[in-house]
Amino acid sequence: MNSSYVVLARLSFWLACMVFIHEWFILNLPSPDGEDLIIDTDMFSDVGDAGALLLACTSKRTNLLAVNINQPSIYSAMAVLNMLGYYKLLRAPVGIRSPRSNETYLDTTAFKHGEYASKIMHHWKGYLSPVHKHGQDWLVHDPVRLYRHYLSQAGPNGVRIASLGLLDNLADLLDSPGDDLSSLSGYELVSRTVKELVIMGGEYPHGLEDNFRLSPGAAAKVAIDWPGKIVFAGSELGRNVYSGARFITQGNASDPVRAAYEWYNGYSRSRQSWDPLTMLYALEGPAKTFKLAGTGGHNFVYPNGTNLWMKGNLQYPRAYLKLKAWNETVAAKLENLYLQGAARFAR
Repeated sequence: MNSSYVVLARLSFWLACMVFIHEWFILNLPSPDGEDLIIDTDMFSDVGDAGALLLACTSKRTNLLAVNINQPSIYSAMAVLNMLGYYKLLRAPVGIRSPRSNETYLDTTAFKHGEYASKIMHHWKGYLSPVHKHGQDWLVHDPVRLYRHYLSQAGPNGVRIASLGLLDNLADLLDSPGDDLSSLSGYELVSRTVKELVIMGGEYPHGLEDNFRLSPGAAAKVAIDWPGKIVFAGSELGRNVYSGARFITQGNASDPVRAAYEWYNGYSRSRQSWDPLTMLYALEGPAKTFKLAGTGGHNFVYPNGTNLWMKGNLQYPRAYLKLKAWNETVAAKLENLYLQGAARFAR
């Protein structure tokens, strides 16, 4: 072989290594001004979880520490890992509840929504982070242990948690005892390190919503016992805020979240924005979009999952969200954030 070709091949190899090192160590360094965030999501029966993850992955003001899955499908976990790899968050681990399953979502109610998690798992597997490619190491993380790991290492500014599904992981965290990561109980860790918990769940001032209905015991425990601030985003918040259609038609074809919206909704159709709005508040706070309501009260969850906002603060601050702006204005903001964030990673 010609020596010049050998030299060129070696240079190309080292250049590729340098690009990889740049992406790994530079693009994934935490922002010094960013706020630490952990996401708890089902990423299964609604595409809003994917939109919310896109917002978090592409926010320049946030350090995404980890993502916990609050239902047991391995497709959900692998879809999240592939999305994290695509958005170059190569070091963020994923936790998943046990016992794990290979179930996929089927819309047996309206028969109009399509499954997307297994498709992201298979069609975007090339973006799976190298740290998760060794055997089945990606599947060994327990959600409670992930929480305890990052909360035990939390800095002085604390950690924010955004919950986008069932609350079983968070209830289990509260019940966790001290271990090799920290001598503190889960209750004590949360009290000392979690600055705010943002929950998509319930309806306000009262109603019945699936995240509470499907696991009412966990919802009641977290709503009452959580030793810190909770802000609830109810089903009424995003019920009339539709987003995703513009992202489908204008977004880059390589983007996994754009594809998820198309698979779930059909081409050019929007979806209610429950989870994206919850994440938007977790990333930005009230700003110009939200206002806090019900301050000085608390959320009571009945055994069937129905919730009622009641007067009187039990001990820790509680509130629920309302919109300041028109539904159409907020929807346009979400679409712009999807497109702008995804454009930075277009292949």
